[in-house]
Amino acid sequence: MFDGKYIDKDAIYDSRNHIIYFRYEGGIITPWIILHELLHAFQTGLAGVEYTEENELQSEFEVLLMTDVFSLKMWDRFSNSEGLNSKAYKDFVSQIANFELSGDNGIAQERLIEMFRERYKEWAGGAATTYYCPSFLIYYLRRQWRN
Repeated sequence: MFDGKYIDKDAIYDSRNHIIYFRYEGGIITPWIILHELLHAFQTGLAGVEYTEENELQSEFEVLLMTDVFSLKMWDRFSNSEGLNSKAYKDFVSQIANFELSGDNGIAQERLIEMFRERYKEWAGGAATTYYCPSFLIYYLRRQWRN
C-alpha cells in the first residue's frame, strides 16, 4: 500500500473501501495525520468527490486547505503541513474559518471556485488546473449558510 507514489505518506485514505491505512501505529494519535485523513473521508462521503488521476492534486489541495481551516478554528493556528505561507492564502483560510465568505446568501459559487483555483495555482507552482469544483469546501460553507 505504501509503495510507488505513496512511499512518503504517513497515511492513506482508500475511498473505494472506506479505510484509512496508517504507515505506523503512532500515526493514529497524531492530530494532523488523523485530521487530514478524516477530511479525505468527509470529502468523498459528504461532498461526493471522486478521486481520479486528473483531480488528485486538486482534491489533495482542498483537504490541505480544509485542514488549515479546521486547525485555525480548533487550535488558532495554521497546520502548515503542506499549505502555503502567503498572505493571500492565509487571508482566504481565515475568511473561510470565520465565515466571512458567507453573508446572507453566501458568496457566489463561481467566485469561491475562482478564489480556490487562484490559491491552488499558487500551491502547485503555477501549474495549470483541470476543472475541479471544490465540493467539500462548498459543502462546508453551505452548511454554515443554513445555520
